[in-house]
Amino acid sequence: MLNELPVEKLRKECDPKVLRCETTEDISPLEEIIGQSRAVRALRFGLDIKERGFNIYVAGYPGTGRMTAVKDFLEEMAKKKPVPPDWCYVYNFRNPYEPKAIQFRSGKGKVFQKDMTNFISEARRTLPKAFESEDYSNKRAATIKTVEEDRQKLFDQLNKRAQEQGFMLQATHVGLLVIPVVKGKPLNDQEFMALSQKMKDEIGKRREKLEDELRSKPT
Repeated sequence: MLNELPVEKLRKECDPKVLRCETTEDISPLEEIIGQSRAVRALRFGLDIKERGFNIYVAGYPGTGRMTAVKDFLEEMAKKKPVPPDWCYVYNFRNPYEPKAIQFRSGKGKVFQKDMTNFISEARRTLPKAFESEDYSNKRAATIKTVEEDRQKLFDQLNKRAQEQGFMLQATHVGLLVIPVVKGKPLNDQEFMALSQKMKDEIGKRREKLEDELRSKPT
């Protein structure tokens, strides 16, 4: 049997007197999660553990206030603790997978970060100018000349040693080639293959001995 719904039951009304306040400024904020007393006790218990190796895992549905609750608890505890130092992690050029940690006094980490940013900006500005200067060009040219002279001197020493044993050296982009010399004439591959087997074996032994000597530091 259907009954007619009275007008006063169409909506639920709340008597303002029940709230016992004029505005929300008169209401004290909640300090804990409603209906989660057990979780709150577990969280407090975990945060009170001072030993290393203990962790807290918080699970729940989205929007239940997990993050807010944990953050509030941590902020409240942090007020009673000494201010911790700042830690900055910088790039490790020896091992990129293990950055280096640097400890600073509290508040100095941001100063270090700002200084490094300024340093990098200044380096990017001044380094190109340094490499474009006349002084750098002169020093670079002098260094290249010294390296070329030392390399030519070393090559001459090695080539002299090779000539004493019946060979000559030829510099290539892959290294030094040891070329056999017969009667003052360097042999190409076809001329070498045309020699007798006895002669090729003898040249091969002398070449192997020379190559071993060239690998050592010249005297």
